[in-house]
Amino acid sequence: MLEYVVRQTFLVIPLLILRVDPPVIVFLLILQQWYSRFYHGNIRTNLGILRYVLVSPQSHRIHHSVEPEHRDTNFGAIFSIWDFALGTQYRNYEQYPDTGIPDQEFPHEKTISLKILLLTPFHQLVYPFSSKSNRSASYAVESRPLPETAMGVVGGGSSVTNAPEPPRAVSRGSLGVLREKGSDQP
Repeated sequence: MLEYVVRQTFLVIPLLILRVDPPVIVFLLILQQWYSRFYHGNIRTNLGILRYVLVSPQSHRIHHSVEPEHRDTNFGAIFSIWDFALGTQYRNYEQYPDTGIPDQEFPHEKTISLKILLLTPFHQLVYPFSSKSNRSASYAVESRPLPETAMGVVGGGSSVTNAPEPPRAVSRGSLGVLREKGSDQP
C-alpha cells in the first residue's frame, strides 16, 4: 500500500507542477492502472509495431519467464523504449515461455484456506531473507490441497523437450482463471 501511495505521488506531483487539470490527472492514473492490468493479462500479443514504444503482454511474459536466457530483461512498466535504450529488451517477439518462480522451496499457495491466503504474501516477502535450512520448515501449514490444475506453471509454448518438470506455481490468467502448464490457451 505504501509503495502505491509513493508511486502515485511521484506521478501526480510533476503533473500538478505542469498545471495539468485534476480530471485529466485522474484519467491518466486510471489509464495507467488499466494498461498495467492489460500487459499483466494472459493475452497472446506483442502489439505489432507498438511494441517498440509500449510494454506488451508478450514482453512482460518474457520478464517473468522461468527460462534462464530471459533473466534480467524487459524491465519497462509502461514504455519499452527504456529497455531498447539500455539494452535490456529481449528481441524474440514470438516467444511465449512458461512463467513462474523456479525455486522449488518458494512458498507458493499450495492449499486453500483463509489462513494461507492471509499468510502466504508475508511468507513470500520474508523468504529471500531466510536461511536455506529454515525455509522448508517455516512455511509448512496444514490445510486442504488445491486441485492439480491450480498448481501448474503458466504454459506458454516452451520448446524445451525431455527437460525436468519446472517448479509448480499458481498463476491466474487475464480473467483470474487458474491455468495449468502445457495448456494450449494463450
